[in-house]
Amino acid sequence: MLMKWLNISGIWLMAIPEFGVILYAVGHINAFPSRNSGSCRVG
Repeated sequence: MLMKWLNISGIWLMAIPEFGVILYAVGHINAFPSRNSGSCRVG
């Protein structure tokens, strides 16, 4: 049981930075179109 939890926590520790990078990249990709078109609509 302990080894199972260590495996799960190890996977999370390795996966969290990858998810952070993916979310960071997706956020930037989504930000560019919204800046160009969204700023005109809001303004």
